[in-house]
Amino acid sequence: MPHYSPERKEATLQKMAPPHSRTVAKLANQEGISTATLYNWRKSARKRGAVLPSNSASPDKWSSEEKFRIVLEAAPR
Repeated sequence: MPHYSPERKEATLQKMAPPHSRTVAKLANQEGISTATLYNWRKSARKRGAVLPSNSASPDKWSSEEKFRIVLEAAPR
C-alpha cells in the first residue's frame, strides 16, 4: 500500500474543494491514487470540517447542506 505525504494529501484534497471541485474519479486518474483512498481522505477531511462536495463537481448537483457550507466558508469574517 503506497504512503502519501501529508502535503500531497492536502494538495489533492484542495483539488476536490471549490473552486476546483474535481470529482474523485477524475482526481484518481490524474493523480494515480485509488478512488478508495480518495474517498477515505474526503470522509476524514469532512469530519474535520472541510467543505468537500460529494455528488459532483457541478454545483447544481450539490446538496443544500453542501451549498450552505460553501457559502459559509466563502463569507467574509
